[in-house]
Amino acid sequence: MLSIQGASALSNFRKQKTLSALQAARPECIDVSARYIHFVELDQGVALDEGETATLEKLLDYGPALALEVLNDAAEFLSIPRVGTITPWSTKATDIALHCGLNKVKRLERGVLWQIKCDTDLDQQSLFQAIESVLIDPMTEMLLSDLDAAEHIFDHAQPAPFNTVDILAGGLPALQQANREFGFALSEEEQLYLVEQFSGLKRNPTDAELMMFAQVNSEHCRHKIFNADWTLDGEKQNHSPFKMIRHTHAENGENTLVAYHDNAAVIKGATAGRFFPDPQTGDYAYSEEP
Repeated sequence: MLSIQGASALSNFRKQKTLSALQAARPECIDVSARYIHFVELDQGVALDEGETATLEKLLDYGPALALEVLNDAAEFLSIPRVGTITPWSTKATDIALHCGLNKVKRLERGVLWQIKCDTDLDQQSLFQAIESVLIDPMTEMLLSDLDAAEHIFDHAQPAPFNTVDILAGGLPALQQANREFGFALSEEEQLYLVEQFSGLKRNPTDAELMMFAQVNSEHCRHKIFNADWTLDGEKQNHSPFKMIRHTHAENGENTLVAYHDNAAVIKGATAGRFFPDPQTGDYAYSEEP
């Protein structure tokens, strides 16, 4: 596996926001820096030549020119996509590399190298536990204190048999532990619901069932909060938060062709001209149309 350093991963605004969140978790944190690290998986037994390396480095030099800070005497952590997953960035970047003639590249992936500076010496493990939830989304990412562990990002494994979470014997604590280990991101209410349901079924849930429940019942899929009943000062409101968002379109939607449908919207545009071939005759001509 090759690793190629990239540009800064933090704008000034994002740096200040991240630092504030870090200081809320550990007040000893006084500075933060982050840069992209690119990982390259090559076909077995091959290596990039000088020209291919130069091409790849050009491809991975992208984004706004942000000032890159290197912090001395700082703790370093690496955030990577969860092992076993392939990110959309990886899919697109790998496709671009192949179209640029880098046929030896099997897959590209990206992580972020974090530097956290503190005004007192802190135990690496305690700092890790305090800041993990600040730096990553546990549903899609992993935080590593051992930078060499990033080599597992390209691990290839046979599908493992499913596991069960022993709710019948362990109750809610068993599900809470699984929630942390697997990154289900289940809310407290959802965990209580699942314990009640599987206790009633008199069987334990599998990890596959819990992951499906976590995804299908996520805020993105269900809009549980946005579509919920809303009571303000004891009085039930006519519109849920989501209906309030859609209210503007409901009142003034005359220039909208499609809205709030399959994550897409289409609005009317001005009359414009374009060249295209007539589908019947094949003649290429200019046409004005809405």
